[in-house]
Amino acid sequence: MAIWLTHNNLVLLQKNKNLSFWNLPGGRAKFGENTQEAIKRELFEELGYESFEEPELICVLENFFHWMDKNVQEHTFIYKLEINNCSLINEQDFLTKDKVDEINHWFNMDELYKIECKPSVIYSLPNLKNFNHVIIS
Repeated sequence: MAIWLTHNNLVLLQKNKNLSFWNLPGGRAKFGENTQEAIKRELFEELGYESFEEPELICVLENFFHWMDKNVQEHTFIYKLEINNCSLINEQDFLTKDKVDEINHWFNMDELYKIECKPSVIYSLPNLKNFNHVIIS
């Protein structure tokens, strides 16, 4: 699962230092954990942010792609959370707490087209009005 974490017109994206593209913060659920519990745990583990609000499920993504000489099928639950009073808002280019090779950056949503994002559904999230099921093949 992944989180579309926003503040006003900004969105937080992550990038592995060894890769060229940006993606959404998130991770995998542990056995017995539902995706909403997992995304809240991931927010805390990766960013040190404890959410007391319930993130809203905005998209289920089925993504088929080729990665490192393998065909991959990925199912991602994308949640949305707007944050207002948090120290993360004032940070820029900060490391993910549980991974030393990932950097986080706040981007203006109007300028996402200027950067490489994966999966490509990221470009449509600022204008998403209703829940979507997206298939990328």
